[in-house]
Amino acid sequence: MAVLRYTFQTLSQCFRSVCFRPIPRRRSMPPAGRVSEVQLLEDRTLLSGDTLVELHQFTANSVQPVVVGETMFFADGGQLWKSDGTPNGTTLVHEFSSIDPFTLTAFDGAVYFSANDLEFGQELWRSDGTAEGTSLLKDIYTGSQFSLPNSSRPSDFVVSGSSRYFLAANDAQSRDLWASDGTTEGTHRILDVPTNAPSLLTDVNGTLFFNYQFFGSQMSIPAGLYRSDGTVEGTTLVTQFGLGAFSWPRDIQTFEGDVYLRDSNGTVSIIDNLGLNRQLRGYYSDVTPGAIGVLLYGTETFLGTNQLWFYDGDGDTPVPLSEVNLPSRTTTINDRFFFVAAADGTGIVNAELWTSDGTVDGTHLVEDLNPDRGTFDSAANPWFFPFDGDVVFLADDGTNGYELWRSDGTPEGTDLFVDVNPGT
Repeated sequence: MAVLRYTFQTLSQCFRSVCFRPIPRRRSMPPAGRVSEVQLLEDRTLLSGDTLVELHQFTANSVQPVVVGETMFFADGGQLWKSDGTPNGTTLVHEFSSIDPFTLTAFDGAVYFSANDLEFGQELWRSDGTAEGTSLLKDIYTGSQFSLPNSSRPSDFVVSGSSRYFLAANDAQSRDLWASDGTTEGTHRILDVPTNAPSLLTDVNGTLFFNYQFFGSQMSIPAGLYRSDGTVEGTTLVTQFGLGAFSWPRDIQTFEGDVYLRDSNGTVSIIDNLGLNRQLRGYYSDVTPGAIGVLLYGTETFLGTNQLWFYDGDGDTPVPLSEVNLPSRTTTINDRFFFVAAADGTGIVNAELWTSDGTVDGTHLVEDLNPDRGTFDSAANPWFFPFDGDVVFLADDGTNGYELWRSDGTPEGTDLFVDVNPGT
């Protein structure tokens, strides 16, 4: 069908929905050790330039589309657009003074976002894709100053269970935690904090977990890990952080219903649904859960060598996998992890695509697409996303420039997926 060009974030959303009509092709490879014969391996798809149709020329650099059913919504400057993947089906929904593109969130058959229409300031809006179905959901920070409307600036949208959570201000002192069921009456504040704002909002099996820290002398709300069911009464402290602590939460992840809390020292605490807390051995800078376990990057001792580790949820000691350098963009697809890393100590300069199934033998370089300088460098945004059981990513093989590639985790299953700009 079609794709909005040319931002990779847009392409990633398109692949999840309505933007491409793949052209089937068959690829043949010789069996190992027998170069004179050809064996059919599988059906795969290649997207040619003829399958790409320009839908919209963007005027803004930040594009974060979201898919609601069979419709993709995106913001361009102060405009809200929708698309069904065809030129005629790509239309302007509503024009604002400004829209925060990073707040577009799909929830209950509509898109919710933070926008400024100059009458109410930057507030919470909802749209079903029609002009009459686009409206202000709630004016949270009412009133005005210096002839300008106050703005609550909603942000950090997270869907968990039957509620959509976000941060917003209704005064100049703090940003509180709010929950919404998609109606004006059902949009309400669930935690009023004296200063700062909650952070690390994370869905864990339909329950929201988040961190709150305070600075200064205002201690009416304890610093710690919280959970919420979308009500004031159901927003409770799980684990309190000590007043003299020299670390603070940096990341919240979840695996098999447990919360993995990584602090600024690299310590990973596992908190179960009863609030019981245990710690993993080691110090980690990255924690990524998947279908089969948790992939970590760090050291067993404080001054040890950084490497990849795998944890299956049992005990307190992860299993060492490989001494790769600075893995990043870790993504899970089915029962495998994909990430960018270098094995020669040169970091992102010579980084390539790696994969792991949680075992030593199953953790390896997929293919060195660009031996001269590395497939990924600081000029690229190697975001990964799933498509038809494979991983699709942006890479430079030294010949085609930065284009879309596809991989199933094997060298023979890694190839150019679509050349958006041939010859560049």
